[in-house]
Amino acid sequence: MSDAQIQAELARVLALKGWTTGLNKIFMVYLVQNEETCLVANACSNTQLCGYHSHFTDGAGATVIYANMPYASPANCSLPGTASPNNIPAADQEMSTAPHEITEAITDPLGNAWGSAQGNEIGDLCNALLGTNTFD
Repeated sequence: MSDAQIQAELARVLALKGWTTGLNKIFMVYLVQNEETCLVANACSNTQLCGYHSHFTDGAGATVIYANMPYASPANCSLPGTASPNNIPAADQEMSTAPHEITEAITDPLGNAWGSAQGNEIGDLCNALLGTNTFD
């Protein structure tokens, strides 16, 4: 699925459900396993894309903030040697990517806010760093 297809489907669902949009809402679009998505050529979920947040203007002129969340690929989205705290690598990776994209959508919803000298957003600074499960 392309980004344009993600936006079109989200716009269709928003209209169908009558959901309101704005800078204070984010819509998380989760894809199923083996459904590939690309932001641009050579940035796809089967190679390096773990998720991203973006925005578009809907038919009513409102801003829609969303995140495209492909099925997590631990082989592509985890740092080498990073353990899976819950021993479910795909789920652990998704639970790392989701708050990453939510945090970035909050701090940089339009893609024009703060970034590091390397061009990273805030979530990129600790991306894929999973800690030890201490809840038990």
